Amino acid sequence: MDDLNSMTIFDKVQAGMPEGRHRMIYLVEVYPYEYEIHFNEVVEYFDSFIDIPEGILTGIRPTFVNRIGGCYEIAFDLVSNIESGRSFAPPDSNNAHKLSTIIDQAIVRHYTKHKPYCYMFLAYSPELSRLYTIAMMRLRQRFKYKIKQIHSNLEPEGRGYVIEL
Repeated sequence: MDDLNSMTIFDKVQAGMPEGRHRMIYLVEVYPYEYEIHFNEVVEYFDSFIDIPEGILTGIRPTFVNRIGGCYEIAFDLVSNIESGRSFAPPDSNNAHKLSTIIDQAIVRHYTKHKPYCYMFLAYSPELSRLYTIAMMRLRQRFKYKIKQIHSNLEPEGRGYVIEL
């Protein structure tokens, strides 16, 4: 039974990174696969490979106590790919709807708890770029009253995405 009805999301890690940056990792189980979704705080423009549009990073950071606010770059992959050191490769039974739903649900969970002002994605492959485009459309519907702007086709190579909330 490889479907979204079996999806379970666990908070795997919440930690401080160098210079006090916040990191949250979710483990998402959708039988028979496990995915990891990383939310890494971006403070400076050079913290990301994405060519972030000017004015997006406000400098407002989450406090240690409640971790409300901030801007986060999202990374996503199968746990098996991470453990074996492979780049993103979807499972054979994969479909874009399922993966975009997994990303969508993790973002909703993170947003509900941390209320950031920005999310970023960098697609490492054309397949992942298509997946993020679908995820952007879904998020635009879900957060239609909260999204200020979506920036897509950002450098490098048009694979960067930024959502301003």
